Amino acid sequence: MSHTGSIQHEHAGHDDHGGLAKYIYVFFALCFLTTLSFLTYSEYWPQSLADASVKRMFMMAVSC
Repeated sequence: MSHTGSIQHEHAGHDDHGGLAKYIYVFFALCFLTTLSFLTYSEYWPQSLADASVKRMFMMAVSC
């Protein structure tokens, strides 16, 4: 069996991984979540949720 045949056989079992669109969706989701984390300590964060423990819990939820 030739070297090329074995390479094709190894890759034959791989499924399509979703292409570029999946990476773009993940990129925008991470940008959105990073923005939410940043806003936690900005002046745009609601004063009713200004307690430090609430901010930390929100950032942990976003991180998870």
